[in-house]
Amino acid sequence: MNRTKAKAAAPIPDLHLECDRTALLAALVGATSTLPARPTSPVLAGVRLDAGDRELVVSSFDYGVSTRIRLDALVLQAGTVLLEGKRLHDLLKKSRGESVRISTSGAKAIVEPGPSRFELGILPLAKYPALPDLPKEGGTVFVQQFLGAVRKVLLAVGQDGAMPALAGVRIEFGADTMTLVATDRYRLAVAEIPWFPDDPDAEHAPLLIPASILKTIAGRWKAGTGRTRIGTGAGQPEGVVGFAHGAETCTARLLPGEFVKHRTLFAPGYPLGVVVETAPLKAAAELITLVAGGASPVELTFAPGEVRVSTGAVDTAGATAHGSESVPALYDGPTFSMSFNPAHLLDWLGASGRTFVRVAIARPSKPVVLTAHDTPTATDDDGIRYLLMPKPVPGQDAHADPPQPDYTGGLPMLPWHIREYVTEVGDGCQTQALRRAKAYRKEITAALEELGNPLYPDGVADRAGSALLRNLIAEAETFARWAKTMSAACDAQCTTCGGGARKTRTAANRPSRTRSSAS
Repeated sequence: MNRTKAKAAAPIPDLHLECDRTALLAALVGATSTLPARPTSPVLAGVRLDAGDRELVVSSFDYGVSTRIRLDALVLQAGTVLLEGKRLHDLLKKSRGESVRISTSGAKAIVEPGPSRFELGILPLAKYPALPDLPKEGGTVFVQQFLGAVRKVLLAVGQDGAMPALAGVRIEFGADTMTLVATDRYRLAVAEIPWFPDDPDAEHAPLLIPASILKTIAGRWKAGTGRTRIGTGAGQPEGVVGFAHGAETCTARLLPGEFVKHRTLFAPGYPLGVVVETAPLKAAAELITLVAGGASPVELTFAPGEVRVSTGAVDTAGATAHGSESVPALYDGPTFSMSFNPAHLLDWLGASGRTFVRVAIARPSKPVVLTAHDTPTATDDDGIRYLLMPKPVPGQDAHADPPQPDYTGGLPMLPWHIREYVTEVGDGCQTQALRRAKAYRKEITAALEELGNPLYPDGVADRAGSALLRNLIAEAETFARWAKTMSAACDAQCTTCGGGARKTRTAANRPSRTRSSAS
């Protein structure tokens, strides 16, 4: 009778090492921060210690997020052991001594921090899942730029469990830029930073990364310098993203689901711009929020030279509490009001980090875009935009969009009208807007002639369409009159005209014309 003897598993060699207690404690903080509070399996509550080649690697994994942290160690005997992470962390935190010795003997581990000695049970290493590797494809970013962008976009991450895709941050890759996006359907944050791919010609698919891993990285690497590596996992079917900086490496599985098409949420142009000092606006919003009780929206009334923050809420006694405060602002447009969620507004003002905030407005009924700046001219840009939805107040009068001006009466163009015209007609270039205005004038004149021709079918000179055309041609003429007073068309940053000066023919340089006398 043939009998086959099962081969016994090779015994795990005894481990023996010594390392700095503070360094190991810091590594355990990072490794245990991603562990679940209630793991589905006891081994997932463990941290793996791999000792070898004068270093100790502390690892954790819960099938979703993995962490590896390397630190120097005096390794007397290489080996691997799996210990309960929280318990080991708490023991070392309460212990004394500069160094700690760890060794294994059979089914137990001996931990000796300073004068103390503890014997801990070893978790079954054979049941512990294999840790994923950092994806090879990817590139690098400056760590502080990346973390700054992460902190800003995390403000808008959704908390709705029914929509898991909103609990993540979408990262898109361009040739040399990385775009981070997050939204909770009521606000949306977008940040752009430089991106240095390994292969400039490689295409990297967008990633939807759990916000929790990015929040952990932002806290762990806040003192980091230089660049951090991001493995995009391009072409890998398991959908893993990896981050590496210094002695730490993290990987995370990507979230499923479709993200919102965020680019369509931004208006083609924002003709109205209000620049306010961040600190006074934040202080006024906090004060008015106290009156509102934190639940009622705050109302921002934009008027020339100021922003008035106000609210009207019912207090606990049933009476209506009112409050308002004015803040100086750089603004010269029409007067109108918008209401916002106070928490969403204060989140951005608190995380801005800049002296001034600019509120870009397309229409009072549409979302606004907040950007942070160091100068009141708002020409500098940190690449971060915060789209904030207005919040209508029950019982409050709706604030209609300001009426469009009627130029047939000879009204001059206000600065915000000029910006709107340049944006919509000239794609942001004053020179191009002037050229198109002249072309439109000819086309509109021809259309008016056709409408006024009695032989033209259904031609009525005073119909509503002809009134609109007359206003359009008057608008073009008003813009042309304004342009004659300008010495230059655009600034040097214009991609269309390059900031070249508009050539005007004055009386001094206009060629003289003489009539020849009849012979």
